Amino acid sequence: MGLGKSVSDKYLVLKVAAGCGIKSRVGIVTSKKVGGAVDRNLVRRRLRAIFQQVSLRNGWDVVVIARHAAGDAQFMELRASVLKQIGRIGILSTENEKDSALVN
Repeated sequence: MGLGKSVSDKYLVLKVAAGCGIKSRVGIVTSKKVGGAVDRNLVRRRLRAIFQQVSLRNGWDVVVIARHAAGDAQFMELRASVLKQIGRIGILSTENEKDSALVN
């Protein structure tokens, strides 16, 4: 991934670097610390759904690492966490910045 930025909170760690493509790419990591297979897959599905709703600026590679607390988090808590983190890094597309302001 190269040089980039990293931000975190109690649910997630986001690592972001400039990508070599036009589109932004998102990778999701859920280790066994999150919970059993059912819990890990639930967190992964929720995060995937959140990133499908959110528009990122083009050309970024994002790795999302779920922390232990993500296994117990509700969808809206994860969504708020993602919006806050990508807002802090500054890769949120301008069409989503209104939604991010509501979360903060």
